[in-house]
Amino acid sequence: MVSKKKIYILSIAGSDSSSGAGIQADLKTIMSLGGYCTVSITSITAQNKNKVSKIYNLNPDLVIDQIKSIMEDFDIKGIKIGLVNNKVLSKKISSFLKKFKIPIVVDPVFVSTSGFEFIEKSNYKTSQVYLSNHARLLTPNVFEAEILSGLKIKNNLNKTKESLYFLYKKFQTPILIKSVYVEKNNICDTLYDGDDIKMFKHKRVDIGEFHGTGCTLSSAICFYLANGNDLVDSILKARKYLLSSLNRSKSSNSKGYLCH
Repeated sequence: MVSKKKIYILSIAGSDSSSGAGIQADLKTIMSLGGYCTVSITSITAQNKNKVSKIYNLNPDLVIDQIKSIMEDFDIKGIKIGLVNNKVLSKKISSFLKKFKIPIVVDPVFVSTSGFEFIEKSNYKTSQVYLSNHARLLTPNVFEAEILSGLKIKNNLNKTKESLYFLYKKFQTPILIKSVYVEKNNICDTLYDGDDIKMFKHKRVDIGEFHGTGCTLSSAICFYLANGNDLVDSILKARKYLLSSLNRSKSSNSKGYLCH
C-alpha cells in the first residue's frame, strides 16, 4: 500500500494531447496543490486549444480495471470525473463507485473549448444521471447547464436560479454553474446546495479564451474537499487557485494554455 502522507485523488477523464485540459489538467492541478493524482483514462484525443481532430474511446471494462487497480493500492480521498462519453461506461462507473464514501466531483463535459461535441445530447443526459448518483458536486459550464436543464440562462440571473433549482431536483446534489453571470467586469460562479443560492464573483481576467479552466477548477475543488474543507470553502480556495493560474498565464504569454 502506498504511503498515506499525501492526499491521493483519482481523476476519471479523457486524455488531451495538448496537456491543456482533461487528465493532464487534473494531474497538473493536483500535483501543484501538493497532492498526488492517479488516473483512469476514458478516451484518447488528438487535440489542441483550437480543435479536436480525433477521439478514441477506451473499452469500458479497461476503464473500470484502471479504477480497480488504483483503489486497491491507494488511499484515495477524492474522485474527479470529467469526460465520460458513453452511457454504458457511466453506468459501470456509478455501480463501482457506490461502495466508496469519499467526495466525488463531476465535471459534466459535453463540448471542448474549441466547440467539439464529445457525445450525443440524449446519451449525455443519461450519462450524467448515472455519474451524479454519488456526487458531492456537479460543475457544468453555462452551455452544459442549458443542455441539462433545457433553459437558456446566459447572463440572466433569474433563469440561472431556475436552472439551479431544476438541476438540483433532477440530480439530487449541489450544482455549481461556472461563469454563468457577467455583471459589469465581474464573472460569477453560482452554487445551489439545496438550501441557498451562493454567488462567487471575481474580476474578469482580460486574457481571452483559455483551454482547461473548467477541468482545473473542478479538480481543485475535489482536492480541497478531499483535504477536509467544506463545500463553500473548497470552491473559494479552488477559485483563488484558478485566478492565480490565469494571472500567471497572462504574465507569461502562455498562448491559451494555463500555467498551473
